[in-house]
Formats: sequence, structure tokens, C-alpha cells
Amino acid sequence: MSQAFSSDQYFRILDSSPDHVFIFNSEGKYVDVFGGHENGIGFDCKAYVGQSLHDVMPTTLADLFLKTIQTALSSQKTQRISYQFNQQQLQDLPYSSSSPELWIESILKPFTLDSGEQVVIWNARNITEKHHLEQKLRQLSEIDTLTGILNRRAFMNCLSDKVESFQIFGMNTSFLMLDIDRFKLVNDNFGHVIGDQVITHVTKTCQEELRKHDIFGRIGGEEFAIILHDADQDQAYEIAERLREAVDNNVCILDENTQVHTTISVGITQFQPTDTDNKFLLTRSDNAMYQSKKQGRNQVTIYDNSMHGNTD
Repeated sequence: MSQAFSSDQYFRILDSSPDHVFIFNSEGKYVDVFGGHENGIGFDCKAYVGQSLHDVMPTTLADLFLKTIQTALSSQKTQRISYQFNQQQLQDLPYSSSSPELWIESILKPFTLDSGEQVVIWNARNITEKHHLEQKLRQLSEIDTLTGILNRRAFMNCLSDKVESFQIFGMNTSFLMLDIDRFKLVNDNFGHVIGDQVITHVTKTCQEELRKHDIFGRIGGEEFAIILHDADQDQAYEIAERLREAVDNNVCILDENTQVHTTISVGITQFQPTDTDNKFLLTRSDNAMYQSKKQGRNQVTIYDNSMHGNTD
């Protein structure tokens, strides 16, 4: 036989929820607040009852939350939303938090009170620790373990995004492919451990010459690619020459008795309106890079149509 609970017991059960449970009306007013004892923000939010979203948080967030509430009510469908309180927003809120940021995952369910008033039951869970773990795992899956730059999969995803963005906005974007010259000889003469040190050395040398917003990835053993945002052909050539000279002039010192002089060959192409796939950029830049090697290596070459069909 099931046990009947009093109304007070039901409220106490709800108030023991580890997550916050907010009741909002259609205007974004806090009707009631329950639980939140394990949300780790150091504030039960009960002081918000009777106030509106715009009374207690930054306007941008309040607007977003109110829109989500109204969507849930108008559609009569459960809504899900994840959001962040950053450091500045936390300073604006009427309580302090030891965390520099909070990530919250919420489920909003429309509900009709006995009075007929439409409200939303908003369940909010602190997922900051989960978010940071997911970010770390995502970063580990995207980073080349040897060099610390983007691996091939992550770089190709970025390139796809840039191609799509270029098709919409048409901003000057250039693409560089570069390869360490005669790298097989390094492995043959010194071994793969030294070869890895040379790859790391070239990576660091190039990183020092690149701009903060350039996207740098290792797409093969000794092969790299760079997306130069907001760079026309002349600017791309200047950057590529800077990379080439830096690698040429910066000898890789392994120990007091061993030094390896390396050079790179670079191919350049610009994003074109006809580039609907990564393969077009990869093919043109690879052909230009092959031309650099054909001309004696340690060269920078801009792609032109005469190079069509070159293969390594």
C-alpha cells in the first residue's frame, strides 16, 4: 500500500533536490525556487523569489532565458539549454563564487497550475566539471602529440569550416602547405628519435613567425599546412618567406656534437569561389609545393594554372 505524503512533505522532498528547481511564469518572474544543495555555487537562489530575470542577472542572459521560457510555453514542449556564467557575469550576480566560471545544463518543462496559469519548471544542474573534462578530452583528440599543434583530423575540420565561411563572406584567405626537405635522409642518418626532434624544432620555429589567428596543423609525417585568415596572395607570400628564412637560418642543435640544418619547401594558394571541398586547396598547394622542390627546394611557390597536374 503506497504511503500518502502531506503537501509539506512533498515540498521538502522537492527542496532536497541536488539541482536547482526554478518555477518561472511567462514574464520571467521567479515564482519559487527549490533545491540546489549540490550545485556548488554557494547560494540557494531563494532570495530571487518575486524578482524577474532582468532584476538579478546581465541583460543578455536574461533575454536568452526569457526567450527560452516563452518558447517552452508557446510550443508546450520541453526545452534544453546549456549556458555559461563567465567571470564578469559572476561578478554581476548578487552572490560570490569561488569558480572563475560556471557551466549549467537546464531542462525546461511547461506546466499548468491549478489556477490555470502557465509556468515553466526549470531544472538547472552545474556541469562545470563535466564540461572541463569534455573540453580536455576533445583537445587531446585534436592535438598532434609530437608537436602540440592540430592533428590532421582537427586541421581538416577547421579547413572545411573556413571553406564554408569563405563561400558566405568571401574574405581573403590563403592556404600554405610546407614540407621538410630531404627529411628521409635525417631519419636514415640519425634515426627516428632525432627525426622527431627535427619535426618539433621546425614546428616551434614556424610558430614563432605565425600570427595568433593563423591555423597551423601537422597533416603528415613531415608535412604541415597553414590557414592564413585575412591574407591575400602577397601577404601569404611574405609570411611563407618569413617561415622559410627562419627555418633555414635556425639550425636544429641536438647536442654539442650534433646539429641538423633543415629547410622547407612551401606551396601557396588562395581560397577560390569554386572551392567547395578541401581537396581543391590541398591539390593546388601540393602542386605548388612540388614546384618548390623541383626548383631546388628551400623555395616558396605561388600556385598558377600551369602547375595543374603536378604530382610528387
